[in-house]
Amino acid sequence: MKIVPFIFCCLCLYGSDPTWPKWLGPNHDGTNDSFLLSLPPSGKEYVVDWAIKAGRGWASPVCSLKHLILHERNGDNEVIRAMNPFTGKEAWRFSYESGYRDRFGMEDGPRSTPCIAKGVVVSHGPQGLVHGLSAKDGSLLWKVDLDRQYSSPQGFFGRCSSPLVLGDLVVFDAGGPNAGMVAFDLLTGKERWSSTSYGNDYSSAVPFETSSGSMILAFVREGFLALDAKNG
Repeated sequence: MKIVPFIFCCLCLYGSDPTWPKWLGPNHDGTNDSFLLSLPPSGKEYVVDWAIKAGRGWASPVCSLKHLILHERNGDNEVIRAMNPFTGKEAWRFSYESGYRDRFGMEDGPRSTPCIAKGVVVSHGPQGLVHGLSAKDGSLLWKVDLDRQYSSPQGFFGRCSSPLVLGDLVVFDAGGPNAGMVAFDLLTGKERWSSTSYGNDYSSAVPFETSSGSMILAFVREGFLALDAKNG
């Protein structure tokens, strides 16, 4: 088990979205211009308000104003849990049996970072299971098995595609013979579109705005891919 400290000190909030709800943050580029973080005095360190024990995996925590979400693995189960971002007190947890085993002896925890959008928490496990949970109480809203439905391959180190939310869509790099990129309805999990077949890779899609509309950019096994966000 790893000890994960979270730092909330001297935080001056302004703007509309002082949160980090998804991989690479609200701007999809690793930045957030909606808050200021004061530096500690010279020679001093930040004060750690709270710390928790975390399970195995590489998923980053994500944060809204109400919840900090962590996707981890404990024993044979994957766990998504929500905590108060300012106290660390657990609000809810959702767990399921993983069954994933890494072929190269690497850790067997999640590789993809979850996201929070429109009251839904979406996660993607290395075995290809995607879950949509209620951000309010962690109840299951929908579930998709990318392996079973699209023959998404495990690859060398497990499936890794952090969910990309665009409006009411959530997009994944499934890969394999049945589809390349796939998009689901954020609230129901129903498929909205799937693209031509491409091999999956260890990258997460990002959005790109053009004069003719929104696009999705991703690295797939064959190279760099750009898709129309409306229909794939």
